[in-house]
Amino acid sequence: MRPICQVLGHPRPPSGIWNNGYFFSRCPRCGAELIKSGESSRWMDVPKGYRITWKPLGEFDVRW
Repeated sequence: MRPICQVLGHPRPPSGIWNNGYFFSRCPRCGAELIKSGESSRWMDVPKGYRITWKPLGEFDVRW
């Protein structure tokens, strides 16, 4: 994480991937992985001990 993101927080990502009630994205400034629940409007760092596994969308995956 870049120092500016530690001080000011992450800027809002331009888009996210929706999966099972959560949005997943990366910070456009530092590249940190971010998560947001469908009920919250705030992007947060992925909790310690967890990681996001990114995979390419398949032909039948839903693109929101």
